Amino acid sequence: MHAFRSIFPLIADVDPGDLGSALDISDPQKNRFRSRLYLFDNFAGGTGLAESAFEYSEKLINATWDLLASCNEATGELPAMHNLCLV
Repeated sequence: MHAFRSIFPLIADVDPGDLGSALDISDPQKNRFRSRLYLFDNFAGGTGLAESAFEYSEKLINATWDLLASCNEATGELPAMHNLCLV
C-alpha cells in the first residue's frame, strides 16, 4: 500500500497530501485471501485523482513493481520505498 501511495504522486504529478489511501483485507469465504487497495482524493467532491489513477493504472503498477524489485535482497532493507514514504 505504501509503495502505491508513494509512487502515485510521481506518476500523476500531484501533491502527496491530496491523496488518501486505505487497505481492505478480508476473507469472506474463509478459504482464500483477498485484498483491495483504495486510492482517493482527500477533498470533498474530488479533484479527479480517481480518474488519473485509472488512466495511469498500468504505469502505476509497473512503477510500483519496479520500486519493490529494487529492494536490497541481501539485507532485506527497502531504502527507496522508505524514502518515498516520507514524502
